[in-house]
Amino acid sequence: MVGYHYRGTFVRIEQTDFEKTKEFQHFERGKGSVLRKLVQVVESLRTAMKGGKMEKAVLLFKNNSLKLYQRTGTWDALPQDLISKWD
Repeated sequence: MVGYHYRGTFVRIEQTDFEKTKEFQHFERGKGSVLRKLVQVVESLRTAMKGGKMEKAVLLFKNNSLKLYQRTGTWDALPQDLISKWD
């Protein structure tokens, strides 16, 4: 599934068979080192959230560094119509 968004709103969603088109394999070959770094960042975030007993958080890039804050609001980052596709 591919979602195109503009200013925080998904404007188009497409069902795509990435395995059939080999797009993921091509992307992974060209961006392998970048993807490994992304996985490390995500793992670090998960570890920090578990350590801080955070269920939901906000990650901000501020003053040239990433800062993780516990989220206190009830809003969701994705629109409800998109979230409902996985309910």
